[in-house]
Amino acid sequence: MSKRIGEVLAISGVNITVEVDPRISDLHVRHTGKTYTIGQPGSYLIVDRGHDKHLILVTTVRKTRWNASEQNVDGLSEEIKEGLPKGNFPYLPTHPDLLDRTLIDGILVGTIIGKRFEIGITHLPVVGDEVAIALQSHLAIALAPEQERFTVSMGTFVDSNIPVYLDMDDLFGKHAAIVGTTGCGKSYTVARLLQEIVSSYPGANIVVFDLHGEYRNCFTQCNYMRADQLSLPAWLHSFDNLFDLCADLSNQFNIHNQRWAFREGIFKLKQRYCENVLSDQKLANNIDLDSPIPFNFRHLVNYLKNINNETKNKDTDAAAYKEEKEHDQFEEEIEYKAKERNKIIGGTFNGELDRLVLRVESRFNDPRYAFMFNYEQPKKGDLEALVRKVTGFVHESPMPITVYDLSYLPSETVGAVVATISRIIFQIHFLSKRRAFIPTLIVYEEAHNYISYRGRGAYGDAREAAERISKEGRKFGIGMLAVSQRPSELSETMLSQCNTFLCMRLANSVDKNHILSLLPDSMNNLVDILPILPRGHVLVVGQATKMPVRTLVTKVKDNKRKPDSDDPPFGEKWNIEITSRKIPDIKKICDKWIRSEKLIEE
Repeated sequence: MSKRIGEVLAISGVNITVEVDPRISDLHVRHTGKTYTIGQPGSYLIVDRGHDKHLILVTTVRKTRWNASEQNVDGLSEEIKEGLPKGNFPYLPTHPDLLDRTLIDGILVGTIIGKRFEIGITHLPVVGDEVAIALQSHLAIALAPEQERFTVSMGTFVDSNIPVYLDMDDLFGKHAAIVGTTGCGKSYTVARLLQEIVSSYPGANIVVFDLHGEYRNCFTQCNYMRADQLSLPAWLHSFDNLFDLCADLSNQFNIHNQRWAFREGIFKLKQRYCENVLSDQKLANNIDLDSPIPFNFRHLVNYLKNINNETKNKDTDAAAYKEEKEHDQFEEEIEYKAKERNKIIGGTFNGELDRLVLRVESRFNDPRYAFMFNYEQPKKGDLEALVRKVTGFVHESPMPITVYDLSYLPSETVGAVVATISRIIFQIHFLSKRRAFIPTLIVYEEAHNYISYRGRGAYGDAREAAERISKEGRKFGIGMLAVSQRPSELSETMLSQCNTFLCMRLANSVDKNHILSLLPDSMNNLVDILPILPRGHVLVVGQATKMPVRTLVTKVKDNKRKPDSDDPPFGEKWNIEITSRKIPDIKKICDKWIRSEKLIEE
């Protein structure tokens, strides 16, 4: 049988309706030894106009029976109207001879001109044009990478061996998102994509925030960092980040006193460093509170406790020290005389900062926040060494990918770590000459956990930092890849800045509709296939691909390089005698729990 399958019945903008030849009853065509299924959503057809061939992406197929006695469209029943071509066709007649028809709806995605594929349509097809199946040779032309463009492939077109190429500059320069429900193969897809990039582009600079410790063994050349062993001193964090973490935000009546005292302490400590260590009085007089100027956090604790306990002599307004000598509010905890009527009065903030001091001390002594507050006395050169390590811009033994294993951190601290590292990377690129240096890709794995649309406190800081990268990062050489199983819970700003979506199975209607709202209206019917996508299948939509395409992610060649994200083997582990069960070492776990540490697998 010929490869012809029907003709164009109606056209409305990019939407096209094809009437299938009634002689093709089972919607299967065999051509040159291969069987093609006609009308499967996600497959392709060709409007064959000789040298030029328009490519149609199939979105819907339906069979309808028209009643020959009906004379006009307005008089048709709702059931019959449902079978009419989609679009605005007010004068479409009914044909008494066409009692049984199969109609295929699709969208025009581009034109094959000889051996070249162009996105978009210059001359639209007309009603009656011949429609044929899209052969492997057609798809190979359409999916071939553009010359002089850098691409990456992580899979093949479904039911073929034709590789699907993604444009690197459009994929990461304009941001991308991988979305799909748990168990659909997101982590595998991320690992496969990054492995291909590192293999093909050894000069890459990729930073991965690994929430569950899945990617440690995925890459042969990887700078792996346990986040709990990483030092991100308090002076490296923004003022707002630190204040939100330490202040008593519930006490709005006293919040201005807390903020003033906290700000004044940090400001003075940074001034001291500029004067005593950097010997730069000009800088000391013009400090930006968010500048990464080192200071000792223990000194800030002392300062807050001292001004909270301070008493004064009523007559002289001088500090009422218990021991009359020179004291330093930062270097020591000072003892003051108790209040005495008409003699000793409270200082300006006496007793006003009780809750702030309590929270600051609790944070300072909390082992979960050791990476922020327990650090050595800062010295000259600390900032440079730290930034090189954090960003991956090291001179000795550089690696193309840096993985931050956040699984060793308590959930409360994840937001602070992500916010600080993201802010450092942005600042380095922001202060560099545009497009003169190597760009950086940041991968936010399981992003909905710490970049939520309803983020508060440290999570609010992480959302703010990620949103800034999504909005401005492209200008300064930062790409973003957001990975999430709940796109409806992600920051709307962050997700709306993504121009390419790698959509996997999404069974939740809220999540599916959220993605649908970000895509063109012509994709509405195509997105309906997301709930039934098999594991490892990806629907790629956006600027990084020439056209929407279903992709099967290729397998990782070395099983040792697979992400540690397999499903728990319930059947295997439960199919034993109860006395033979392997159970956790509860004693050791409880000890680690008490110490706020994670149990390292043996």
